[in-house]
Amino acid sequence: MIKKYVFCLFLLLWGQLFAQKTYTLPEYPKELATKSNRILIEELIETDITNINKISVKKRQVWLVLNKTGHRATNLYEFYDDNSRIKSIRAQYYDAQGNRQTYLKKKKDFQDRPHAGENLYSDSRIVSAVYHPTSYPYVVVFESETESGDTAFINRWAPLSGYASSTYKSTYKIKFDPKNKVRYKPMNFDGFNITVDETPEELIFTAENLTALQYEEYSPYFTAIFPHANFALDHFMLKGKQGTATSWKSFGKCMEEELLGDVNEIPEHTIQRVRNLVANEKTNEAKARKIYQYLQDKVRYVSVQIGIGGWKPMPALEVDKLSYGDCKALTNYTKVLLDALGISSYYTVLYADSNTIDIHEDFVSFQGNHVILGIPDGDKITWLECTSQETPYGFIGSVSHNRNVLMLTPEGGEIVRTKTYAAEENSQKTVAQVQVAKTGKITASVSRESYGLQYETKFRLPKLKAADVETFYRNEWSYINRFLISDVSFDNNREAVVFKEKLKIETDSYVKPVSEGFLLIPNIFNQRLHVPPQIPNRKNPLEIAYGYIDEDTIEIRLPQGLSVRSVPDSVNLETKFGTYQVAFEQVTSELLVYKRRLKIQKGVFPAEEYVNYREFIRNVNRLDNELFVLITSD
Repeated sequence: MIKKYVFCLFLLLWGQLFAQKTYTLPEYPKELATKSNRILIEELIETDITNINKISVKKRQVWLVLNKTGHRATNLYEFYDDNSRIKSIRAQYYDAQGNRQTYLKKKKDFQDRPHAGENLYSDSRIVSAVYHPTSYPYVVVFESETESGDTAFINRWAPLSGYASSTYKSTYKIKFDPKNKVRYKPMNFDGFNITVDETPEELIFTAENLTALQYEEYSPYFTAIFPHANFALDHFMLKGKQGTATSWKSFGKCMEEELLGDVNEIPEHTIQRVRNLVANEKTNEAKARKIYQYLQDKVRYVSVQIGIGGWKPMPALEVDKLSYGDCKALTNYTKVLLDALGISSYYTVLYADSNTIDIHEDFVSFQGNHVILGIPDGDKITWLECTSQETPYGFIGSVSHNRNVLMLTPEGGEIVRTKTYAAEENSQKTVAQVQVAKTGKITASVSRESYGLQYETKFRLPKLKAADVETFYRNEWSYINRFLISDVSFDNNREAVVFKEKLKIETDSYVKPVSEGFLLIPNIFNQRLHVPPQIPNRKNPLEIAYGYIDEDTIEIRLPQGLSVRSVPDSVNLETKFGTYQVAFEQVTSELLVYKRRLKIQKGVFPAEEYVNYREFIRNVNRLDNELFVLITSD
């Protein structure tokens, strides 16, 4: 009995020693830690897609996390849904001495939650590691094995996962059937230590000693900078259905048939209702406007990620009955309503983002994260954002403009470009009448009109509470201390897509007293505050995402007893980035007129031009703060 007890104790102690094993980091170049928050010490991803009906992925990652910022960026997770599973998942955390602190052995040790918390419905879930470090640095070893029946989606390889993150070694292997070879699109490999080995049955990507990239203001979106590779099959399976991606035409036909073919019915009473609604309209545009307004009045947006990989819309019958849906469902519903009137429209897939992200025209595959509707009229296409109850007809805004999108036409898929807003369309015009009192107090009546992408930043103001409207203006004119706002009114012309504001403000702290009188900056309502930082040895191109024009006219009336000591000269700056004109005019002894026009030009410029762009903005900032000296005469 004693021998048995001693033997059991030995087993227990041996098991504890085994459970407390350590981890030793391999030697790596110390420059990888320079300006880095974390280092990917080791990564091996093995993808097997030799069977069109199944994709298997084995993953092993070792991260050295250097600080709190690196910890926040190190998200270790896997997804699963009704057509995929996580076969195994584990994470081991070690302190700086290599002693294991935490061991998440099984799926139940991880946090399991719906994928994308804002979804009303979702059949996709995410399993993620949760760890609260007590010190830095620490090491985490993450391993997983997953399997899916959807071979339409192959995860991209990205050996650098973000800014201030470096990589010692990353390897990606993908096996395939030679009769259904994996296509790949390498992006931004030049300048990085990356090799690609190909055999008839396998691709192997290897990256070594990739130092951290630093964020630089006004850079293109990170996918245009960071190295990565996208993958796709010509023939794939999606929820048990085979598809083809040999061309955008064939891919588009496949998508339309599988995604839209059985979700396009609506009740007869709805068809009759919309026909009655447009009975007096003579043009397709007028009819489409009525249908769009009908949609906005009837439905609300919710996120629904169910169906074929989250790509298939819920049936139009359900949208009609429930009066809600996501971008796919509401776009499809609008299309079905227009179909009932004989008006052609095209379901269109795109990347919706404040950064311009294109569908890659030369790489046929599942791409995009959003859906809008295109209504053709000759060479023109009117784009409808069907998720918003407030967006004007034909206005798509900054998250959808100026990018390649996939339009599903009766002939198949077609890559087209959404509307690009020219600088002249993105205008803001401000007119103000300012009265200066002898005490330095000013009262002003301000009128402002906004168009294009500048309209987008303001047209929701009428829906805000009064306190939120006040906060908007205090942020807008943060350089004016202690001002009061009154008589605020808005005019949102949704048909012309023009937003007008009128308001009165008063403040006794804007005009600064000095010994001889006061200092007044005449550009009261549109000062350029932010100057881009200095970036020595800049690496990335300079991108100005969109152009715009600001025009300001400020009439300043002085009381008796105050006069201008001198009026600054007019200035005209012309650069490749834009132009700036400012003029000062003393109309009478009591009336000064300040006029300003700033045009910023959209474009991508070489990295060495950044210093010139910064100098242009510095000059704008300086001139925006040009002073009048008001002197007292009594």
